[in-house]
Amino acid sequence: VELLAFLIIFILLVVTSFVTCDRDPYEVLGVRREASIEEIKRAHRDLVRKFHPDKSQTSEDESSRRFIEVQKAFNILKDPIRRSRYDQHGEIEENRHNRGYHQADRSKRNGWSSHAHNGFRTFTFYATSADSFYRKKSVTTQQYYNEYFKESRHRPFLIFFYVDLCPTCSMIESTWVKLTDELAKYNVGTFTINAHRESRLAQELGVSSIPQIACLINGQVYHYYQSEISLPSLVRFIKKSLPYNLVPLLRNEREQDRHIAATTQKNRLSAIIIDDENTTKLRYILLAYALRNHYSFGHISTKQSDYTTFFKKYKLTRGPQSHLLIFNERFDTPLLQFDLNPDNFSNAHYTRQLLSWPFLKLPRLSSQQKFDELCLFGQKIDSFRKKPTLCVILFATSTPSSLPIREKMIDFIELNGLDRDERVVFTYLDPDKQDGFIQSLLDETIATRPKFVTESIQTSIILIERYPMDTRKAHHTWIGNRWNPRLVDELDRAKIELYDYIEAYKHGTFRPKDKLLLAPLADEEGLGLFQRMYQRTIDTISRMAYYLASRESFSAMIILIACATVTSLFLYKSPVTNQFSSTDSGDYTNYCSPEPPEASSGKKSPLHSRNINNNNQLLRQDDELKIIELKAETYNGMVRLLKPGYRSIVVLVDQQTKEKLIANFKTAVWPYRRNKTLLFGYLCLDKNLIWYKTLLERILDCDNLKVNKKNCIGTVLSLNGFKKYLRVYHAKHHEIDYYDDKTDNDGSFLGFDDREHGDLEHGIGGGGGENEFEVERDVTYTADNLLEKLPIWLDK
Repeated sequence: VELLAFLIIFILLVVTSFVTCDRDPYEVLGVRREASIEEIKRAHRDLVRKFHPDKSQTSEDESSRRFIEVQKAFNILKDPIRRSRYDQHGEIEENRHNRGYHQADRSKRNGWSSHAHNGFRTFTFYATSADSFYRKKSVTTQQYYNEYFKESRHRPFLIFFYVDLCPTCSMIESTWVKLTDELAKYNVGTFTINAHRESRLAQELGVSSIPQIACLINGQVYHYYQSEISLPSLVRFIKKSLPYNLVPLLRNEREQDRHIAATTQKNRLSAIIIDDENTTKLRYILLAYALRNHYSFGHISTKQSDYTTFFKKYKLTRGPQSHLLIFNERFDTPLLQFDLNPDNFSNAHYTRQLLSWPFLKLPRLSSQQKFDELCLFGQKIDSFRKKPTLCVILFATSTPSSLPIREKMIDFIELNGLDRDERVVFTYLDPDKQDGFIQSLLDETIATRPKFVTESIQTSIILIERYPMDTRKAHHTWIGNRWNPRLVDELDRAKIELYDYIEAYKHGTFRPKDKLLLAPLADEEGLGLFQRMYQRTIDTISRMAYYLASRESFSAMIILIACATVTSLFLYKSPVTNQFSSTDSGDYTNYCSPEPPEASSGKKSPLHSRNINNNNQLLRQDDELKIIELKAETYNGMVRLLKPGYRSIVVLVDQQTKEKLIANFKTAVWPYRRNKTLLFGYLCLDKNLIWYKTLLERILDCDNLKVNKKNCIGTVLSLNGFKKYLRVYHAKHHEIDYYDDKTDNDGSFLGFDDREHGDLEHGIGGGGGENEFEVERDVTYTADNLLEKLPIWLDK
């Protein structure tokens, strides 16, 4: 029995192991399919702690099984290649046998069996030397996504696509090496990708021929289409690929002052480059691209800009020397000033210098990213310095009315020499723009906050120290006095209290102790919808113009012709040619047109010579709206052969009420005359009462229904011949009572209708004439008001 039980358990474990291999790795880790690698790592770390055999509370076999399952799922999702293969084909384990041949076969399937420039087909011959530049710089798919893709947010990369047997690649190798050495001085990275070995990656990046050059910027790949390969052409290509207007030209004094004054509003330091060049050099644009999250760059050209006032104000002299000026909230003098030497310019050196403290004296917490950069405990903002540990947050708006409050804090920072202290950082937060964060903060600190914070959080100060592992958790302490320049005594007490806390914290005798759970900050600097659309449009137009200029004239002409053709298709409107005619009963295609047909003769319909509204105004006489009679000749086009999504709106009339009802019907449907999915018509009950009776019998599922013609006059049918269903409008129908202004206040819309019988139990008879009908609730219906509520029904 014990042996049998052991065998059963062993078989179950084997089966379970096979099943777990096929389980969805996203389900195992409990993450979404769109989860980032950071979310996957966080979920893996939590599950490993939970199911580790030494720490799990479950049985040893169960914890071991789950632990192995989590590890397998993480190994799949952490590898971009295996994750992509699983997402596209559901493959969990890749074939480990004959991997080289498998790679060659896959390259054939992906279209890399032949190339336009090497002249070889259907086979792969690896002839490139192992010491070649292409082999040394070649990267895999995993390296591309884990390293270069992320680093492209800070600097661009040139990609060279090659194959092992490529005579063209061999001929330009020496030229490419020299070009990459020159571009490396501008902080442009380079790497190569073997299009055979990494065929799937090359296909994803849109490579169509070999060799091919592309530029990777901020995760986007832009291809190089010019036939020549030279340093000037590559520099122009990189400039066009970078975001638009990174370093705008400041032409006059007004633009220069506005650029510096926008420092506080943009929440970034202002940088101005001064030289005698007509265009901004690539090295400066790349510096602005790398520092765009912390600096706002501008360019003053001594050949194109009015620089006289600016030079006098900041005591500069014109000469061949280029300058770089950095400004913070104090506009009177530059914070930093560098003399740039174009012949010995080092992008890494200036990046290091400018990132030593890339913040304002009192930066605004405008996003969660900015909050993490400034106030996250024990983390690093870059490879050069650590983040501060204690965060002082002043609550004040970013409007000019709060400028004195912020100026007092800046004075306090400068007076005590705290502007470059890495242990403490000073920030301010705009409560009007961070409602969610403020409400969460007040709820979390209800037991520790001062009483005046309950009234208004403006001008209050909180000290926060964030956790290293869980960024949502923190310790906090409130300052017991307001930072209000109008109350001098209270401001002095707040200064003394804040200074004492900071000194005690720096000497290790004080740390915030009250726990706090932080809510995420809203992104104030994010572009709105229209701003993103404008930016994307400008970038697209600029790159399209460069693309057209880079291609041969024939290719550019073909693209322009294609664009003109597509535009003409959108702007072209075909004339209305289909007509309804009683003599065209054999050709039903004429009746399928949703457009109202034109009259076949020059005579005007008698309906157009009458007044069709209560104000005695004449409708337009151009016959835009046709009301077609539903009869045997038009039945196919209006009902039976109606296209999907099209409907026919038909009013029921008789000979006596025909003219008046059709006129009112035309007035009601006039706003829908240009709707291409609607046909409008009328049905004469004198000749077609049997058809309408048959329709009602099929709907109500009854036989020998007695139908009074006068009760049916004024009914409107919405017919869908494709799906074979209809909707009915009638003045007495209960759906319309809800919209009746005369009866809205009698309580019937809530169900407080004490009548013994509904309107539908009574006919429309009992009137004083042929066109007059009496109903309950003392409402008289005539041919003039039967269609009074039809526009409401049509809208509904």
